[in-house]
Amino acid sequence: MQELPTSVSRARIQLMLRHNYLASATARLRFRVIDEPWCKTMATDGFNIFVNEEFTSSLTEQEVIGVIAHEVGHIDGAHLAA
Repeated sequence: MQELPTSVSRARIQLMLRHNYLASATARLRFRVIDEPWCKTMATDGFNIFVNEEFTSSLTEQEVIGVIAHEVGHIDGAHLAA
């Protein structure tokens, strides 16, 4: 498994520090760098946040924070429920 880019790790920590209501949800998720055709940005399965490193390297820290919050929102909003 690839190591999480520093920019994503930093964005994750900043999200948890700035938005404490998302901190526990963000902290419990496993972040995984993947290079798969189905994940062109970031995605979640409710347990993991999958990170496309090429995508995140093109973003600012604030944008990465926003994308992480977006993925956590899918879980918090039960958008993964069948």
